[in-house]
Amino acid sequence: MKTGDNTLSNTALKNFRDIISDYDPPDKDYIITNWAAYKALSAVNEKSEAAEYLENAYFMLKSKSKDIKNKQDRKKYLSAKLHENIMNEWSKR
Repeated sequence: MKTGDNTLSNTALKNFRDIISDYDPPDKDYIITNWAAYKALSAVNEKSEAAEYLENAYFMLKSKSKDIKNKQDRKKYLSAKLHENIMNEWSKR
């Protein structure tokens, strides 16, 4: 999209949508996959669909953080840049 090639962008977005709708990401990739879907769909102004992926990423992030019993480890987990980005976007809603 940044290069202005709308045909290639639409093809890539369609392929991405097909993949994420047909296959659940592995647990270890669930948050980042949903974040990538959120960012991609936000870029093409698909706000409703993007919001669903942000919600998925946010709630999985919160769920995984609750499993970390040591508060320092939990704080470190939540302070990762990806996790901060997700929480910041979530707070804008």
